[in-house]
Amino acid sequence: MILPGRSLWESHSITILFGSCVAAVAAYGTMLRQGSILANLASEAARREALEVRQSALAESEARYRSLLEAIAVHRLGKLVYVNAAGVTLIDATTAEELVGRRASDFVHADDRVLLQQRMGAATSRI
Repeated sequence: MILPGRSLWESHSITILFGSCVAAVAAYGTMLRQGSILANLASEAARREALEVRQSALAESEARYRSLLEAIAVHRLGKLVYVNAAGVTLIDATTAEELVGRRASDFVHADDRVLLQQRMGAATSRI
């Protein structure tokens, strides 16, 4: 540390004159600043890691949402007759052949099956 109005050599000489007490105080101040810097760096690293985790989760969520929108399944009288690749992936099947011929209600939660029947009935009544 250069004292105000002094050169580097003069500041160094003055520090030596005051003895180890000044050196210890200066060293302690430096350690506090470095500790503060390290704490800030650690905090920033943790913040960035949390941000990366949130961004990764968001990307996964967006991918699931896109796959949901891209999935197509066609049924006739409640039996699946066609399922595209996105639908196969969404249902976690291996091939579309595994799904064709099965009831559409097999893939709907039990609480929502009544609503499915109502909608299917409404759709067929319009034909």
